[in-house]
Amino acid sequence: MPNMKLPKLEYLDISKNTLMEKCAEGWVGHPNVRKVRSLETKFKTFAVWKNCPNLEELYMAKNQLTTLSGWEALPKLKRLHLRGNKIEKIPEEDLPALDALEYLNLRNNSIKTLDVLFRVFAWPNLVDINVIKNPVNEEASSFNVLCADVVCKNTKLKRFCKVNIEESHKLESVFCSQYKH
Repeated sequence: MPNMKLPKLEYLDISKNTLMEKCAEGWVGHPNVRKVRSLETKFKTFAVWKNCPNLEELYMAKNQLTTLSGWEALPKLKRLHLRGNKIEKIPEEDLPALDALEYLNLRNNSIKTLDVLFRVFAWPNLVDINVIKNPVNEEASSFNVLCADVVCKNTKLKRFCKVNIEESHKLESVFCSQYKH
């Protein structure tokens, strides 16, 4: 994408444009863009969005992402929608700073273990996460046990897999944690 000077650009939708990966090579970001929809564009990395300092919402469902890495800090990013990718890795070290992130949708990816999932809790404001249709969810003995493990690890969580976290979930997580050790 050529470097365009569009001072009022705040919303960019390049969904279903399969040529975007090639076009994006010349893209250097945009200082004003706040919301990006890039669904089914075959991106394999987040790097194209690294110079978007005001980006608040990034929708990259059904791309070809395999890991949560490859971008610089996006200091204002609050919503990250990554449904239907191939993400199985969340790096232990050098996880990009996303201090404003509140919502993360990893539905229908390849997250296999709780240890990998728990790495996203390095982002301090994450309160809503979805991992439906991931091996970590589908191979759990029950949703309640999985939810208890997750709530025990992140007590600030307000929603998990589209379920509002109530006081009963918090109590169940305390109860379950006593029997694991």
